Amino acid sequence: MTAQRDGHPSLPYSAALDGLRGVAIVLVLLFHGEGRLLPGGYLGVSSFFTLSGFLITSLLLLEREGSGRIDLGRFWARRLRRLMPAALLGIALAATFVLVAGTPSQRAGFLWDGVAALAYGANFRAMASGASYWEMFSRPSPLQHYWSLSIEEQFYVVYPLLLLGVAALAGTTRRTLRAVLALLALASTATMIVLAFSGASNARLYFGTDTRAGEFLIGALLATFLTHDGELRPWRGRGHGVVALVCAGFAFAAVALADEDAPLLYRGGFTLYALATAGLLNAALAPGAVRSVLAVRPLCLLGRVSYGAYVYHWPVDLYLDAERTTLTGVPLLLLQLTVTLALAVASFVLIERPVRAASGRLARRAAFALPAALAAVLALVVVAGERRDIEWERAINNAQMPQVGLRAPDGPVRILVLGDSVAFNLGMGFTGWAKGTQGKAVVWNVAHYGCGLFLQPGVDGLQGHDGDVCLNWPAFWEEKVDRFAPDVVVIASGVWDLRPRPVGAPDALRPGDAAFDRELLAVYRRAVDIAGSRGATVVWVNTPCVGPDAAESPLGRTGAMEPQFIAYLNQTLLPALAAARPAVRVFDLFGAVCPDGRFVRSLDGVHVTRADFLHLSREGAREIARRIVAETVPQFAGIDLTDARQPARVTRAPPVAAEH
Repeated sequence: MTAQRDGHPSLPYSAALDGLRGVAIVLVLLFHGEGRLLPGGYLGVSSFFTLSGFLITSLLLLEREGSGRIDLGRFWARRLRRLMPAALLGIALAATFVLVAGTPSQRAGFLWDGVAALAYGANFRAMASGASYWEMFSRPSPLQHYWSLSIEEQFYVVYPLLLLGVAALAGTTRRTLRAVLALLALASTATMIVLAFSGASNARLYFGTDTRAGEFLIGALLATFLTHDGELRPWRGRGHGVVALVCAGFAFAAVALADEDAPLLYRGGFTLYALATAGLLNAALAPGAVRSVLAVRPLCLLGRVSYGAYVYHWPVDLYLDAERTTLTGVPLLLLQLTVTLALAVASFVLIERPVRAASGRLARRAAFALPAALAAVLALVVVAGERRDIEWERAINNAQMPQVGLRAPDGPVRILVLGDSVAFNLGMGFTGWAKGTQGKAVVWNVAHYGCGLFLQPGVDGLQGHDGDVCLNWPAFWEEKVDRFAPDVVVIASGVWDLRPRPVGAPDALRPGDAAFDRELLAVYRRAVDIAGSRGATVVWVNTPCVGPDAAESPLGRTGAMEPQFIAYLNQTLLPALAAARPAVRVFDLFGAVCPDGRFVRSLDGVHVTRADFLHLSREGAREIARRIVAETVPQFAGIDLTDARQPARVTRAPPVAAEH
């Protein structure tokens, strides 16, 4: 018998489908909270995509067959009431996080992150950010997980129109619809494969609506076979139990083993996983072991609040981190999960369910309140985004210098970090390391995003995050060194200095041209002189290798990240600097994180050493900071490095991570 809701046909309730949602959200939460436990946990998002395609197609077919039409207005209104309340609360939570605890990079991009999330275009924003120098280091945007919600909403808008178009052109026979869905799923898969082999970035492949549509369409195709006369009738043919176990085994293996950078993912792997999910969907509806496992009450309850859990978990994870809570590993993960699920349950009971179930006068009030809530959240996003200039000025130029007092013989070791975004990223690791020394070391990180040391702008017109401030770094450095009187100054400056520049020549010059090398070495000598003017030990960190996505970044397109230029900087120019300034110590970051000159994400027990194609992760930066102190500054070996070393833990972020 066809179920009814608000006088309209509806799908009968299936506890096992809620359980499947529960499994998917557990995968995502574990992946983002403690990624080493489930390297392929991001595939939970793919499961949500396939499940969404199945359920939405089932509902639309049910309505068309029951009434002879599809009420688009009603469909879209229901989707809006289902998704928008929690989505707005999640954006408000992210904005609050940015206002209270956001990093400069998060504040710098939050306005457009928020607008993109509100407009359900976050995946396009993520594609741009995935190829952007500014957005892929330090902590990611607290709204970056909205990319998958955007793709879902785009599917909800376009897919019913596709269904109506097929019906108008070819009638209502399911055979035609199946053929169209199968062809579109193949086209989506082929698009991803072709782009992958043509060298497209993983961000383009991962966040693209066209490349991920196949996962929805496979679920939609399954619905055309299983939905009949208002009921879900799973396939129960001979061997269906074996098929279910094979699909479950494949999905488990993928979740346990598939790293997010695995090339096979983009060469048909996502499609294979979607097919396995479709097999599990069928098994969840048919009597058997899979349905029994998925129907257990805890998984069902998780599935019912999975949407809210997904929306709220990422800002919670970013705020409740190891440094703020002093917890690591499983205890920290349990705290994050507890807070996330508490928010999700409260949201479901107090907001999501009442809004979705509202009728009559309550429904009209909800319809009136939604635009007001949207305007309020947009205003909060603007406030959070506009604070970035004030906060940046206060954080970088207004001297949030550690309160170390006057110089004392037994005082803490003072470490000053100067340079570009690699330096800033590394400085965050020094800060985390110093917190474990019980006050024996203090760190002041005043490195600038996008600031190289060349005093002459490049010919490409590309400016760093601070524009002209980058060109005035000598005065900035002198003031910081004088105020802080550091014992150690750590400098990292590399790829921004390798951009083509005129350097007094009619044509732009590159590293290896005599005039270019002469000018850059003069600038570097000046940097060492300023850094060591108060007697500090100066440590220069060379430039690491870059990942495959580097070429797609704005800076990468200038050629500054070409391996030959990085090699020339590390192997020729920095040794020349060390020869001219024998007191400077060069730390080989390239050798530390690039085994055999290769870019890798994980190394030496640190699950994710690199945050993106260039920068270090928080955990990787802390480990490198420890090595720099231990290996390069032996006179400070009195610091108890055992106390400083904290268990390596990773909070995983897209991309190339994944979400619901």
